[in-house]
Amino acid sequence: MKQNQTGDFHKQMGLALALTLAFAAAARAQQPPVDEAAAPPPPAIALSPASPASAATPSAAAAPREPTKYFSLPVFLAGGVSGSFGDSTCRASRDKYTDFSQLVVDIRNRQKTTIKSYGTAAPVIITGDLGGPGSISRYGLNEMDAGPDLLATAVARMLPTLVGVGNKDLLIRPRAITRFAQALRARKIHYGSANMECDQERKNLCGEEYHSHVLVNYPGINVGFFALQAEDLHEKIDPAYLEGIQFADPAKAGDRTAARLRKMGASLVIAVVHQGNEPGADSNLISLARKLGPDVDAIFTDTLAPDAATYVQARISRPEGPILVVGAPVNYDTWFTLGLMVSKSGPRAILHDVLVTQQKVESDLPRDPQVEKAVQEVRASYCGLYGKNLPNSAVGKPMTRERFLNLLLEVMRTEARAEVAVVNRGVLSSSDVFPVTDALRYDDIFRALPFPNQVVRYRALGSDLRGYWAADKGKESGKRDLLFAGLSERNGALVVNGRPLNDDQTYSITTIDYLARGGDSAFGSVSGYETAGEGKFLRDLVIDYFTVRDQAPFTRVRDEFPDYWNLPHWTFASIVDASYSTVKFSNLAGYRDIRIPPSESTTIEGTLDTSLNMNTRAHGWTNRLVLRYATTITPGVNEEGEEEDILIETSDVIQYDTAYQFRYFRDTLGDGRWQIPVLVAESRIQTEFTEREPFVEGEEVFRQFIINAIGGVLWEFGTIANLRIGAGIDREVFNPDARYRLLLAANARLFRLSQPLFLSSQVYLQSEADYRWKDPGGDDRHEIISITSLGVTLFGPLELFTAFDYFGLRALGPWAEMQDIDEVGRFAHRVDLQAGLRLDLSAWMQTF
Repeated sequence: MKQNQTGDFHKQMGLALALTLAFAAAARAQQPPVDEAAAPPPPAIALSPASPASAATPSAAAAPREPTKYFSLPVFLAGGVSGSFGDSTCRASRDKYTDFSQLVVDIRNRQKTTIKSYGTAAPVIITGDLGGPGSISRYGLNEMDAGPDLLATAVARMLPTLVGVGNKDLLIRPRAITRFAQALRARKIHYGSANMECDQERKNLCGEEYHSHVLVNYPGINVGFFALQAEDLHEKIDPAYLEGIQFADPAKAGDRTAARLRKMGASLVIAVVHQGNEPGADSNLISLARKLGPDVDAIFTDTLAPDAATYVQARISRPEGPILVVGAPVNYDTWFTLGLMVSKSGPRAILHDVLVTQQKVESDLPRDPQVEKAVQEVRASYCGLYGKNLPNSAVGKPMTRERFLNLLLEVMRTEARAEVAVVNRGVLSSSDVFPVTDALRYDDIFRALPFPNQVVRYRALGSDLRGYWAADKGKESGKRDLLFAGLSERNGALVVNGRPLNDDQTYSITTIDYLARGGDSAFGSVSGYETAGEGKFLRDLVIDYFTVRDQAPFTRVRDEFPDYWNLPHWTFASIVDASYSTVKFSNLAGYRDIRIPPSESTTIEGTLDTSLNMNTRAHGWTNRLVLRYATTITPGVNEEGEEEDILIETSDVIQYDTAYQFRYFRDTLGDGRWQIPVLVAESRIQTEFTEREPFVEGEEVFRQFIINAIGGVLWEFGTIANLRIGAGIDREVFNPDARYRLLLAANARLFRLSQPLFLSSQVYLQSEADYRWKDPGGDDRHEIISITSLGVTLFGPLELFTAFDYFGLRALGPWAEMQDIDEVGRFAHRVDLQAGLRLDLSAWMQTF
């Protein structure tokens, strides 16, 4: 809200102040202070001193021993001007909006009002983020010898009383920000933070005795202000920029500084706290307010949670007295006038309330000539170097903000060789860079990517990716704060590069180091990440990308980078297990099959089950090799006719399956819907080296060697299960009566479902059932094989499992004719109950 008139408001202010203070004094004398949220923001009120004639006298019960004086004290609060210098772009067509020179004019004009009303100028408090990452200010401070002095000259024109150090100030190179601090202090500007402690190399930037506090002498009352940095910036800024800096506890440092201000004669002490604009910021300040001692009367801050109102105001009760917290979303073109409603009796003062009025800098204001001259000198040097077009950066379609964000994600994936890239929208500055309609310039990149972010790479489970997607605070409003390349939602399910997300699979992830360290509270800090892209900043990687790309105009991001869904994706699984089982059977029909034992027995078995699978957008290829060796202990009779257990080698199996999948209809035309089947062609070779008895006495002995081929369709239900049906041919090669037979087959598979158990353990369930009908109308042989396993992880890849295996057999044809057995048409079956240890060596192989 812009305030233009003051005369009528003076009388209103005097009356409102007197009445408010009178009622407040009486009420607070009767009851202890309590926490209370502020009412909605009041209308703009001109700041003026309370008129003694209109000031009401408190009731006799609440009257102090000495006469009480009432004051309305003006304060100007500004901050976040870090991008102001950078907003003066190298594109003349866009250099038309509010900038720092206009902010200076607005504040100086309003100072005239306070001088007229109070006889003194209002103190200008800048909460933090003065140096900042703006491209021109960053260049002036880092790369121009005269830059720190020129920019300090511009800042001094705002007549700041106290400037706090913000996190963006520390994005400037250490030596450069120290030079900037020296230039500010040479102009009598207090610049620092009470809780920043430095070694000798950085002593000019911080420390208690280096301008982190100031005493303001209003007519009739002294107010002390001091700056604090509430955040631990080690979580937000590259450690190289913080070398030599330590952060003391803000509450303890604040209490020490407040005590010093009291000794200097302050009747009122106010902490000016800088903290980033993020969820939880308000509650963090409330917590800090409770920790500060009685010497601190209030906290003024630029902090607001993203969903907060125009400002936040709260009175926090403490045993030693209340403390007032006032937050306002200051920025380079928005600042606030604060009216402090104060009473004073004796050496101490009471802050009763604060009237907050937003001031929006209008774009038609003139520019301060001295500020403009300093900024233009820096700008001319900067634009001479960085106002040029990037090589090969002409755009065929406008480069919008969203398109540039997608470009960033793909550059990150390429540099980190990762499957999924994730950034927050805040990775881009809010500066007016886009859309670009001709060609990108170096200046565009520096302004769009002002932060010194590096690209990092790490591995995470699919369940972690699912958590990232679900925890995104912007999803309900339809605008996600986290942006992904490689992870998306399709038909209500998450997919990674077109393939269903597997919670138990690990994926390679790339993000920026700021998010990996827990910044923005996006998904928490991650461990084990490594720097990618040769350690370059993200903006430099984007510049490198354009430098080496071809000269064709940039149109669509997807035309510039490979389709990861169309690249071969390989997975390797290998399971080794050893088990002990009890075997029961029923074979009344007298079928002679190697899988049906002659008697109930116990078996010791070892299995190696490996698979190597590949898929692309349109094709898939699966391979599986199973090696099984088992020995059986079964009751028997020795030569003396005595009963004893007999050790028999019963199984020596090799099985190899290979299948081709044509996935185009389902994954491309069908958009991954489960109703669209995958076409499958499969072949199986299975051998059994134990000799098999012949069907008829006198026939030769042979070993089992079966081959078959099936064509059919496969339905996939995400990563949970699938169902396949098909038909083909089958042949037992070494069978004396070998011939090709028609084969009908169906297979249902429940993939590994796991749930957390305790600590790092997982309990899992998996099952597979295979039905084959061989030679319908001939042998009419039916086989059912079912394997269900339940297990729990012990540590690492080692698991403890139990399993239920079933084999069923029913056949007609030869048995009925040769043996004349009535029960031939009945099912024979074998049941194995297993327990054992399993080693899961599944892995993933990246091909890009």
